[in-house]
Formats: sequence, structure tokens, C-alpha cells
Amino acid sequence: MNGQWGNKTYAISIDALIADIEEWESENQGSRKNYRYILERIDDRLMENAMEALRTRSKLICETVRGKEYVTPGKFYEAERAIAGTLRDIRQNECFLFPDLDLTIQDVLKKEGIVLEAKQMEAGRRIWQAEGGAFILSGSAGCGKTFTLNIIMKVLERLYQKRGKIFNPCVLAPTGKAAKVAHTVTKLPAYTIHMALGLVSSEDDSAIQAPSKNINNNCIVVDEFSMVDEYIGATLLLGVPKTSKVIFLGDPQQLPSIRPGRLLKDLISSNTIPVITLDVVKRQDAKSGILHNANRIIQGQDIDTFAPNQNGTKGNAYVIADEDPASVQSRIISMADQYGLKAFQDGDVQILCSLKAGPTGVETLNYCIQQKLNPESGSNEIVVGRIKLKDADGRETEAPKVFRIGDCVINIRNNYDQPWCIKTKHNTFMETLGTRGVINGDTGVVDAISVYKDGSGMTHRIVYVKYEDHYVSYDNEYEDLMLAYALTIHKSQGSQWPNVICPMVQDSFILNRKILYTMYTRAQESCMLLGSPYIIRKTIQNNREDLRLTLLEERLLGRLS
Repeated sequence: MNGQWGNKTYAISIDALIADIEEWESENQGSRKNYRYILERIDDRLMENAMEALRTRSKLICETVRGKEYVTPGKFYEAERAIAGTLRDIRQNECFLFPDLDLTIQDVLKKEGIVLEAKQMEAGRRIWQAEGGAFILSGSAGCGKTFTLNIIMKVLERLYQKRGKIFNPCVLAPTGKAAKVAHTVTKLPAYTIHMALGLVSSEDDSAIQAPSKNINNNCIVVDEFSMVDEYIGATLLLGVPKTSKVIFLGDPQQLPSIRPGRLLKDLISSNTIPVITLDVVKRQDAKSGILHNANRIIQGQDIDTFAPNQNGTKGNAYVIADEDPASVQSRIISMADQYGLKAFQDGDVQILCSLKAGPTGVETLNYCIQQKLNPESGSNEIVVGRIKLKDADGRETEAPKVFRIGDCVINIRNNYDQPWCIKTKHNTFMETLGTRGVINGDTGVVDAISVYKDGSGMTHRIVYVKYEDHYVSYDNEYEDLMLAYALTIHKSQGSQWPNVICPMVQDSFILNRKILYTMYTRAQESCMLLGSPYIIRKTIQNNREDLRLTLLEERLLGRLS
């Protein structure tokens, strides 16, 4: 057997590997320590010289905190310093107290016919004190973050009016879908962080970028803040006016950002900006099986079918026990068929998976559902490569990777330079001037496929995807595009669908409480969980978080520069 690391290939003895595993198991019974097999030992002096070279070029930063030495990659160091410094500036610009605050609050609440509960009033009073400042409004699903935010905005608007100023708030979100949801529930202008800042493509997407557009709003709400990583967080904070009021909305029970950092957690732990956590469930558990089970997951309790709506499915959460991956796969395909292609295109239903591979993973389910709901029909498809699939017995097969008109797709990489198109009355497409960019996580529907040769004889095979109110073309490059009948739970963050279906019949070390909670809180009306009771219970009991070491909290507290 051979092992590959970098450009080196190592010959590994099966017998030696088995003996090493047996020795590790006997020494680490009950331990959570990961197994590692040593391919090659590197001389300590070589490592020390390499580390020193990186340190002298500021690629690595060595720091000591409370007697412990830490090594931080230079990019993280710059991002954390930018976050800590800009937040400090924003905090210091909370000034110009609003007069007649109590009277204004009473007038707005009376007009709206609303009585706030204690935590909601606490959040409002803290944010209403003055212009500017940075705040975190936190809470789990159903605690009324959006409701409270809307009241906060109404009172702020009145306070600014009394001062003779125009109140111009906006909402920023990590993804296009999250921005759309935010606009729907708040009625405020909403944009992706990337679009608002005018970010451009870069060879290295994992770095702080200089915003090319200015944000001129005097109140900025950052929604789904748990999704924001250190790089985007630093870029965002560098791009907002330091005199603006910045409100971060986030649920710490959800999965952390996919890319590095634990920004929301570090900000809350540091307590360097006001944190108000709403902890009273406003949408009653008794009326929502989704919230009932979501809150049980947070508390580490077992879940089961909870269906308070006996006359339909709205508000119901179903847990269907099934240990067989092949059976679960078949059931999900059958459910998808019952909903139909249009329900997926309209965003009425979404399948969410914890894993990519396997019989109930994203890759296989996407292929199977495409074959069922959107089969080949004449010239409506384009073959763009090959995909590998695994059946319930672990056997690997290959199939063509195909896009067809009508397919639900997702863009999986940021491309801020990608031009937008409009569709003419003659069903042709024209690039728009100025507006451009497609973001990792944007979902759309394949609207058209075009194959032609240009004047130089080059063949163009173009897939046109409709994203909300615009189109994007993929010309001979499809690596950024995937089917989206099924998505990973990680990719679902920031989005919501009326009906969610989730298989959980494949065990994995990545399954934990946050994954299951995040899945449940994507569903607005009904949730169908199919899987192994053992795996579901094990997932709920696993409350370990990803080990993410950062020094941001220390910088926020002023212990490090």
C-alpha cells in the first residue's frame, strides 16, 4: 500500500500499519485522541530553520500569552488586529445621547400596539441610548431576534427624526439568500457583505481585502454573524463608518464559520461590546414541532416526532427511524418526487445532508433526484465531467456530471468579477454594465444552455443560471457550479425553506449537536428527519466544538497588540 503526502509517495506495510493501530488502540482506550501514522521523521533543526525563515518574513508571528507561546499565521494576525482596532474605534464613537428616550419608546410601542418582555426592552434601551456604538443581539431560534430588531429600528428612526437627522439603516449578510431573508423580515435594504463592499476577485481569497465601495449608512445590521470568519469580519469592519451604529445578529448555537475563526464566540466571550441574549421563546414550542425539537437538541435531550398540527404538516417535525441507507435513500427520492421539480425551483423544499459522500450524501442524492425530477429530454443538457458515487454497500461507481435546463444549482466559490446578465425579450442574454459578482452559497436555477462556435472556431458551452433577479453565465468552466437539490448543512447556513428533509443514517466524527440544531432551524414549516436513532442520539450528545485556537479575545481585551 502507498501513502501520498505532497509530492512524495511512501510505501506502507499493511502488517506494520495493523500492528501500529492495535498498539494505539490498547494505549488510548476511551480517549478522543486522533490516530496518526508516522510516514517520515523530519529533523528538528530543519523545522526550526523553516519556522525562523517564516517568522522573519512575518509569515508567522510568535506571541506569549500568560506564559504560553503561540504561533499565529501572519494573515490571521493582521485580521485579528484589524477587528480589535476597528471595533475599539466604533465603541468609542458611541456618543450624543438621545433626549426624551422614555417618551419616544412609549409613543412607538403604543402606536405599534406592542409590549416588550424584559430582555427585549433591555436590548432596546442599551442600543437606543446614543448614536453609534457596536452591539451583539443574540439568542436561539424563536427568541424574537428579528421582532426585537424591527422595534429597535422603529424607535431609532423616531429618535433620529427628533434630532433632525435622516435614519438610513441597512442589513448586511454573508450570502445572497440570507440577505433576501433579512430583507423579507425587516423590510430594510439588504445586501451581501461582498456586494456592499465591492470586493474584487483575488488569487488569495483568504486574506483581508481593501473595500472598493463605501458604506454610508448610519446603522448597519450584520445578520447571520455566526457565519462570518475572521477575514471577512476584518474586511467588513474596515469598510463601515466608525461613527455608525453596528448591530451583530447571531445564534451561537449554530455552526461556526466554514473558514477560519470563531468571531461571534470571541466577541461574546471578551464582553468588550454590549451583548444582549434573548432567552424567552416567543414562538411557543406547543405550536411548532420544529422549535420544540430544536430546543431539545440545545438541551442535549432526545427528539421524536412532534406534530401539533393534525390537519396538515405546517409546524410539524417528524423523526422517522430507519437504519438502512438504501431504504432512506429510496424514501427521500420518493418524497422529492412527490414535491416535484417546481417545489425545489421555488425554494419550497430542500434536502440537507450532514455528509457529501455515501448513499445519503449530497453527491449521490443530487444525482438520483436529478434523474428522477429532471431527466434527459432532447438537447436540454450539457455533460461537463464525471462524478463518483457510492452505493449502500460502499461500492464506488462513476456517472456523467450533467447540467440540465431546470436544474437547481449552487455556486461554490466567490467570484466578484463575474458579470451579471439580463434576458432579452428574444430569449438572448446581455451582460450588464457595472453590476457583477457571484458568491459562494448563491443558489439558482439553470435557465438556458447554449453551444456554439465563435469566429475563431472555439466552441463555447454556456450554462446560464438565474439567481434571484439576474443571470450569470458559466462558459466552459463549471468547477464553481454544483447541483443543489441536496446541500450540506454547512452550505445551508443563512438560508431557510418551508420544508426540510434530512437523512442521518451514516455515522461520522463530524456529527455534533450544532449540526443537527442548524439543520432544524433552517425549516420554517415542516422538518422530516430520517435515520438511525443511535446516530441521532449520538449526534445530540456530542456537544464538542471544533478546536479553534485564536488570539482575538486577547486582542479585544488589550492583552495583545
